[in-house]
Amino acid sequence: MAKACYALEELEETARLWLMSNPKPAPLAPAALEELRQVFGAKW
Repeated sequence: MAKACYALEELEETARLWLMSNPKPAPLAPAALEELRQVFGAKW
């Protein structure tokens, strides 16, 4: 449960930073997303 709460807090902070950015950063390319998925074992 603690890990889930920590992940949610990080997601909220990332969203806050993105909303405050001007101009908005470009999204990651599909290859970069795939690399992150493989490195961290994420499933999305």
